[in-house]
Amino acid sequence: MPMSHNSTAEDTAAMELYYQEHMHYEPQYIIPLIFVNMLSCSLSILGSTSIMSMAWRANKSKPQIMQRLLFGLSLADLVTTLAFLFMPFLAPQEEGLAWAVGNRASTTAVGFFFLAALMCANMMNMYLSIYFLLVVRRNWREQHFTQRGYETTAFAVAVLIPLLDFVPGAIFGMTNTNEVINNFVSYNASPWDCMMDEESCERPIKGNPQVWSYVGAAPFTMFSIICFACTFMVYWTARTTFRKSKSYDFTTSTTTNATTAGNNDPTNTRCRLAGSSMVQGLRGDELTETGTTQRERSPSTISTIIQSVRRSTSRHNKTSGDRKANEVATQAILYCLVYTNTLIWPFTGGMLKTRPSAGDDRSGAQVIYEWHQDPAIYVLHIVFWMFFPLQGFLNWFVYTRIKVKEWRRADPDCSTFHIYRLILMGIPIPVSSRDNVNRANELPNPDRYRRAKAVRQKESEEEKTEEELPTLHESGTTTGLDALQWQDDVDLEVADLEI
Repeated sequence: MPMSHNSTAEDTAAMELYYQEHMHYEPQYIIPLIFVNMLSCSLSILGSTSIMSMAWRANKSKPQIMQRLLFGLSLADLVTTLAFLFMPFLAPQEEGLAWAVGNRASTTAVGFFFLAALMCANMMNMYLSIYFLLVVRRNWREQHFTQRGYETTAFAVAVLIPLLDFVPGAIFGMTNTNEVINNFVSYNASPWDCMMDEESCERPIKGNPQVWSYVGAAPFTMFSIICFACTFMVYWTARTTFRKSKSYDFTTSTTTNATTAGNNDPTNTRCRLAGSSMVQGLRGDELTETGTTQRERSPSTISTIIQSVRRSTSRHNKTSGDRKANEVATQAILYCLVYTNTLIWPFTGGMLKTRPSAGDDRSGAQVIYEWHQDPAIYVLHIVFWMFFPLQGFLNWFVYTRIKVKEWRRADPDCSTFHIYRLILMGIPIPVSSRDNVNRANELPNPDRYRRAKAVRQKESEEEKTEEELPTLHESGTTTGLDALQWQDDVDLEVADLEI
């Protein structure tokens, strides 16, 4: 145990020696950390390699920039995880860390690959967020990204910036083990109890590692801010679109209900009898024998038909546009949340530096020793080694989220484990019977078309006995409208059934 502070110079030297020898965790404390690290890294490696395999397979069947960006992101995650996995073992053996069998060169190498790959993953996350933003907000397609060289720029910048940022640090020996998180390699001075200057520290060879850490953290922070800003804009765009669609549907529903109530009036019987032929009048399909006049239609019936068509169009736009925007926004937010898990831990370790402050008469070794006696700090070690390397594993759940939803809709009885196994095997998702019914209702049906046409002819014959209506406008040609007749009739029938 350490002696009293009120001691002789010899006792003070003995205390300092004791602090230096015991400022590392004992092996029995390091073993759980190593085990947790190996488990988390193994899961992350499985997740990253699975995403790379699936993205490669998807890109071969249908080339897509998003798949290639995800492949690059997963590759950077894989390199980061591998460096993190071997980091405790490649630390310098001379520092007395448990299970460390490396040297200064191995520490420099693993630190460089770890920091460079982490920065590359940071930039790939940023470019992926920008991609989602352009898809949702600007409605960009593959040709837009290709014409502007988006993919080439993303990969070039993601490789060059980490090299320019961390090669000087590797040359000057900036990458060393961290006194806060044992066996973790980052920009740090060595030995731990030096004052982070060239006079008292063996490493770095030149320069102050604290200044270099700020230089490395500046672009990292800037790219992270851009990533979060783009993700927020994606969320806001999807939210605004959804609210507008919801407001439009409410207005349409209110107007239609009022119109329907008006149509229930007995005075509108003649208008209802002429209802189906009104559509033909609006399309210009029903002409007089000379082709010069058309008949006016009831405003209430016309309004009902217009609202029906609008609701049909609104439903189509919601299923194809709004749903896609919401899915893209959800994916962007989830990728950003996973990235936040990776981002927060290095900043936490950097903020908890244990160097003695100005005016503190304690030595660096004493500060570090007292720091490691706190049980909360040991819990921080466990959480750090558990969650930091999980980005690849968590990204895999985000990447397969939509496929899992489609599998559950296609086969509700399939277990979760079996669904993930089928996804990994690349088994195509079967079309459920419910989807078949929905798609059959959405597609043009010749039988339904013939029935609708017979009803219109019957109503047209009944209408001939009614009083002739005044003309609405001059006639026009029907050229090109007959080609739309099938689809228009089907859409109208579906809309009328849902009123």
